[in-house]
Amino acid sequence: KHAQDLFDEMLSLVKELVNKPVKKILLSCTGGLTTGFFAMQLNDACDMLKLDYHFEAVPFDEIEDVISQYYILLLAPQIAYKQAELQLKFPNKLIINMPPKIFARYDTGRLIELIRETEIKNGTDDEDIGDVDILYFFRKKINFFEKKHSLNYYNLLVRIPQ
Repeated sequence: KHAQDLFDEMLSLVKELVNKPVKKILLSCTGGLTTGFFAMQLNDACDMLKLDYHFEAVPFDEIEDVISQYYILLLAPQIAYKQAELQLKFPNKLIINMPPKIFARYDTGRLIELIRETEIKNGTDDEDIGDVDILYFFRKKINFFEKKHSLNYYNLLVRIPQ
């Protein structure tokens, strides 16, 4: 009986994880290049941490064509002044200006934390991260262009249950 109960509980958790929808988040800057690279870094971090976010990037002039497919829109600092205008056009979307320090450093940990805080503030999160989790950050050096160049460090958000 006990083994069967444990198996049933495990099966229901697996089904819940498999059926959990991925939250699509759109990043945008003037041309989509810098946010495209940042989106790749964010996806790597979310894959590593098993978070239910997927990031994509588009140039600013393509936002209106695709915004309906996304849960949140993140604006790069160079187009942050457009946030109020976009919020009026799309009142049911979460539209967030990325802080310049986070964007300039490609700080994946802080941006994921900002998204989580915004979800909690707006009541759109589906996961309680209250007192049962501790947020930890660790640093990782990343390389690109066949390791000929390297970026500065960026933070990854790690959730360790107590």
